Amino acid sequence: EASELLSAFNDMLKHDGFVLREITRISGKPVYKATGLRGGVHSNVKNLIFAANGFKPEIVLIDSVSNDIQIVKNEEYCLVYDKPILERGLLWKDLLDWWCEKQQLLFLARRDLEIHL
Repeated sequence: EASELLSAFNDMLKHDGFVLREITRISGKPVYKATGLRGGVHSNVKNLIFAANGFKPEIVLIDSVSNDIQIVKNEEYCLVYDKPILERGLLWKDLLDWWCEKQQLLFLARRDLEIHL
């Protein structure tokens, strides 16, 4: 529901040259900020790919302007961080939370999570 609202708001705001972007999180919930749409590409940081634990992935560039990629082979051997990187940067906690989501880990101790990651 929140993503639908965000999309609807952004559709309305773009006519005035603005878009809502996630800038941080409070209590696990996104906080948005209206930013101006100037020329150029406005998209999230992409291509944060961690070392493969097997065969190296084969990556192709789909769009060189927006830096969109696709992993066409050996995707199962690598980790791709696919969450937005907020204004405060990427924290270790963000990586742990992302890893839990990816692995559907709910009740592991924090220390065990760090070992798995």
